[in-house]
Amino acid sequence: MSFMSKQTSNSKLKSTEAQSLQSVEILNHFRCGFCNKWWSIADAPIKNKWFCPWCGVKQTFKTE
Repeated sequence: MSFMSKQTSNSKLKSTEAQSLQSVEILNHFRCGFCNKWWSIADAPIKNKWFCPWCGVKQTFKTE
C-alpha cells in the first residue's frame, strides 16, 4: 500500500470516529492615541472606552 493510500484510508477512518468542530473568533485591534502602541483582544465586548495596557491611559476609541 502506498503512502497516499494509507493517508486516504486513515483520514476516512478518523472522520467517521470523531466529530471535528470549527469556531469563529472576532479579533479587535487597538492603537493607543497617547503612546501609539498596538494590542489586540479576541471577542472583546462592544464598548468604546478602554485602558491602554502599555501606558494605562483610559481613552475613547472609534471603529474604523
